[in-house]
Amino acid sequence: CDVTMSEVRRRSRLFCYGPLEPRDELDERLEKCHSELSALTTNLKENEVYNHLNEKVSRSAQDHEETSMALLFSILTDPTTAPKLYHTLTLLTRDSLALVLTCSEKIIMEHMSKLQNTTRMQVLWLTRELVQTGVAGSDRLCFALLKQLPISCTISSDVYLVECLLHILLDNREWMESQPPLVCSVVYTYLSLLPGHIGPSLATLREQETHFCVSLIRNKFMDCIQIGRDLVRLLQGVAKIPEFTQLWRDLLQNPQSLSPQFSGLQQILSKRTSRRFIAGRILPDVEVKLNFLLSKVKFGQHRLYQEWFQKKYLSTPESQHQIAELIRYVCCVIHPPNEVLGSDIFPRWALIGWLLSLCQPNPVASANAKLALLFDWLCYKPESDSIMNIEPGILLMFHSLRPHPQITATLLDCLCRLIPNYCPSVEEFIASGVKAAFTDILQKEVLLSLEPLFESPKLDDDLKALIKKTFPEFAQPEPTPPSQHPPPPHTTKPLPLPPAQSVPHGSEGQSAVGVRADQREVNEETPMIISSDEELEGEDAEVTSAFSDTEEGGRESRTSELESDSFPADSQGFVSIGEENSRENSGSRGDGSCDLWARVEELPKGLRERMLGMRVESDAEEQTKLLNEFLQLLEAVCNQDVGSSPLLPVVAPLLSDYLSEEFSSGCAAASGTQTGWVWSSNNA
Repeated sequence: CDVTMSEVRRRSRLFCYGPLEPRDELDERLEKCHSELSALTTNLKENEVYNHLNEKVSRSAQDHEETSMALLFSILTDPTTAPKLYHTLTLLTRDSLALVLTCSEKIIMEHMSKLQNTTRMQVLWLTRELVQTGVAGSDRLCFALLKQLPISCTISSDVYLVECLLHILLDNREWMESQPPLVCSVVYTYLSLLPGHIGPSLATLREQETHFCVSLIRNKFMDCIQIGRDLVRLLQGVAKIPEFTQLWRDLLQNPQSLSPQFSGLQQILSKRTSRRFIAGRILPDVEVKLNFLLSKVKFGQHRLYQEWFQKKYLSTPESQHQIAELIRYVCCVIHPPNEVLGSDIFPRWALIGWLLSLCQPNPVASANAKLALLFDWLCYKPESDSIMNIEPGILLMFHSLRPHPQITATLLDCLCRLIPNYCPSVEEFIASGVKAAFTDILQKEVLLSLEPLFESPKLDDDLKALIKKTFPEFAQPEPTPPSQHPPPPHTTKPLPLPPAQSVPHGSEGQSAVGVRADQREVNEETPMIISSDEELEGEDAEVTSAFSDTEEGGRESRTSELESDSFPADSQGFVSIGEENSRENSGSRGDGSCDLWARVEELPKGLRERMLGMRVESDAEEQTKLLNEFLQLLEAVCNQDVGSSPLLPVVAPLLSDYLSEEFSSGCAAASGTQTGWVWSSNNA
């Protein structure tokens, strides 16, 4: 088997295969078509060969396809005969070279890293010829080659690829500028490459790229701003280059000099960047691995995959420049369906936390990574932006509170300082965007409350003060003295319930892009940064999310229960059998219950407000929401501070008393429905 596989690898003139890698189907087909055609034309003269090929392609679509693939194989493997064969191919084609474009695009997208050196050079040569000939669809090869450009050029073959494509675009600039989508992709790609092209060996290439990008942005500015807000992020990364420094001055101080239709930086920030541009900066092989990691790997079993991914793609200092683009890709492109969000699959926020930890030694890469994570927050608009773009950021902050509070503190501090400092001329616009993001997070129940995040004892007082100053809308009000808010009177005598009515059940609203709190389980205690002696346990977390863009459907309603001692016994319409039994024993509970509820003032203000709200609220849906918030806050406090155990003896009896009333009223209603009602004296 080893000999056979070795012979197969030697026979392949297109690709380099690994020891255990099977031969590609396209490779086999191209070589087979070439062998068959060579056998038919071996002893023919040049004009006879052309006549034979012309006759063959006219017979059927299959003959045309086989002839085109045979000629393509020869072009990719024989540089000396490639010009003549390409000329022949353009004369014989019956589909405007559509098949050649499709095969070439597949080779670039799926096999570029495995190509032989000769084949790689011939792919670039063929792309140049197709562009110069003006073949329709040749821009597809340019898009495919742009996606293959690595952010960190660590080997000579990468530098060669970047240089060759740049020269193809420069030599055919008029053709390129006639296609706005290609202009946007070229600008986006080369702006992301520039920060990684450092060192004396890349000085010439860096100068060419700088001149090319600046001139293209100035000449086709209105086309370039169709990139959206990520154009600003990329321009920030090259702002210290003198040519880009002048461009920034014009953007901020003289926008009309770039285009009469350009009103200022806010116009670019208001436009969301298309997924196509963001995905274009991720190598196809990396893209496949990321999608597998976030759709197939279970939380708690991902350590091996992380180590393999880091060793293959993020092992060099230069590779840290691509972490920001990886984070943008995870936030803006990978939006898992409800089935994945509600499962135990490795979540996006945990992957991003791990990526942030990798670039901590490099301050520049770390700052760029945090900006990539929070960038959509700065310009967020619920009507045009997706909640899934900001969901990883808020969940990373929340789930890092206990295992890695420094991550939460860093991200919150960064978010607060970005508002006034990122771009002072649009400070108000950025502030409204961040506040809109927090509002949408609460409305769509990504978090039920911001209090565990903003008021966490893990955060220092200075940061809490900064948060309250920056986001006063979400800060909790100062607690009032207990004497001003005495606990509401408690009674154990329920009012008689009316006969049970048939209430239609509303349908639960299905989330468009996420799941509700009771559908999703996430591990809050599991650290994102994996060390050699830590293992992820995959335990359940307390906060889950619902990302539906519509209001939820109706829910099952229940009869509200009023508590009062002022109604005379003879005014009651009808009483259930269960209620009569409960009234006989109510006298011994009343005083103790009042004393019990006086202890509600011992709770922290967040817990106290929700506990009192549950007692006075009559709407079933609001009661459920308050109870969920109460339990979430309670768990957060207990997890963050082991010393909060004295709180439990206060909470436990209060919850027990509250829930006992709810269950007793529910049993009473059920008893009346099943066994009939006992009429009181005034209705007898």
